[in-house]
Amino acid sequence: MKISDASTSPQQRQQAELVRRNGLRLLKLVNTLLDFSRIEADRLPVTYEQI
Repeated sequence: MKISDASTSPQQRQQAELVRRNGLRLLKLVNTLLDFSRIEADRLPVTYEQI
């Protein structure tokens, strides 16, 4: 979604971008949590490597 309507103020566009970024961050966190849940349920293969 792109906010570029002429009727939106710079502050509204900035807030919309903040909401978008935070939504993406939350999506990544939820997906990571789901991956851990799958790992614990042995439904996701895991390979360990030394770092």
